Amino acid sequence: MSCISEMGQLAHSCEQFETEDNEQIRKEKERFGEVPLPPVFANCTQHLTRENEKEAADLYWGVICGKTEREKHAEAERDLLTAVQKNPWIAEPHTVLAQIYLCKNLEGEEGKAEDEEHNLEQAKAHALRAIELFSQWGCAWDKVYLLYCLDISPF
Repeated sequence: MSCISEMGQLAHSCEQFETEDNEQIRKEKERFGEVPLPPVFANCTQHLTRENEKEAADLYWGVICGKTEREKHAEAERDLLTAVQKNPWIAEPHTVLAQIYLCKNLEGEEGKAEDEEHNLEQAKAHALRAIELFSQWGCAWDKVYLLYCLDISPF
């Protein structure tokens, strides 16, 4: 993923260069058409370091493989929020966070309406972000990343 962010930034830089008055570039655009930048990585303006990518993946998989029980949801929430900070361009941590916030409402105590409202707002925000990211990528990151880690090419 970090390599894709680097390529996106290069493409974005080329696009910025192409806005300058250049007859050759104008002719090539007429011949081949515009090459649209994908919406990923904030329209190819942001960079994901390899370190952040690895840390986010390790945190996400740590939750998926060992923190799915309700008594571990607080720790899972903390790890997933950190994963989202490290790599805000993957949908899966947002999906799991939405599920955790919904579960908090199911197990919440009566009389804490403000907590329920907060949890529902958080669940909705993370679910919407997950949908947005799934739409941008068009694939599930955790499945492709798992194959990459196992050194199995999906292509």
